[in-house]
Amino acid sequence: MLANRLITSASLSKDAEESMISKLKQACGFEFTSKLSRMFTDVGLSHELTDKFISHCAASNVTLNVQMTVLILQAGAWPLSAPNSTPVSGIDGKDSTAAVQVTGFVVPRILLPSIEHFERYYQASHNGRKLTWLFNLASVEVKLHYLDKVYQVTMSAHQLAILLCFETKDSLTLSYIEKATGLSDELLSRNARALVDSGILIMPKKEMNEVNEVALNFTLTSKRLRFKVLVPQLQRHVSEVLQVHDVAHLHIPFISLASLYNDVLNLIVSD
Repeated sequence: MLANRLITSASLSKDAEESMISKLKQACGFEFTSKLSRMFTDVGLSHELTDKFISHCAASNVTLNVQMTVLILQAGAWPLSAPNSTPVSGIDGKDSTAAVQVTGFVVPRILLPSIEHFERYYQASHNGRKLTWLFNLASVEVKLHYLDKVYQVTMSAHQLAILLCFETKDSLTLSYIEKATGLSDELLSRNARALVDSGILIMPKKEMNEVNEVALNFTLTSKRLRFKVLVPQLQRHVSEVLQVHDVAHLHIPFISLASLYNDVLNLIVSD
């Protein structure tokens, strides 16, 4: 699907994609390809907006603890469902302007400051618009420093939330992780299984249930210093009405996990 390729930057050739849309436009008319063209426009404008946001932060002496790339996707042009949202607690204890899915996903606190800075910047120039963050489509790049080698891993935001639960403990039950992340049973099982299959986590028992324990794999070895944890495929649900102006997808590079003092994991951000 074109939308997935654009969101994940998986297109082999942007020129080839645009050429195909141009041919479809000539053969089928503007109405048939208007949404496809809008998707390309959104991606281009989003890259420009991200560059301006980074420049704004530098000029304002704002230091972001996590750098991120944001895609602002116009509702109605993309085949994405806009979830209902509820506010989350911000870094000051008050409700953040960032919205989360009605599933109750708890956004990792390390991400909140950068998200809040971006929302304030965006709303200053787009008054009246509301962003709904699609964390189910977000990806992050994580550096694992607690192993013999430093591995750079690309994973989903849901998988990051699971991994961050191990900041203070080496092993946890799935029921604890479910409460800490707010992920549904299905999402938790799929994402935890993906982390186990990649070797980052280990689970003694094959069957997944809430009383089973999963643990960090301190003996992880891989010939590749960079690898990706596969994002689980979920059944798509199309919402009947989109009631937001824009939806936002974010890619967040280089969050690091470092092993400090008695193998307790502490979150740091690499330069």
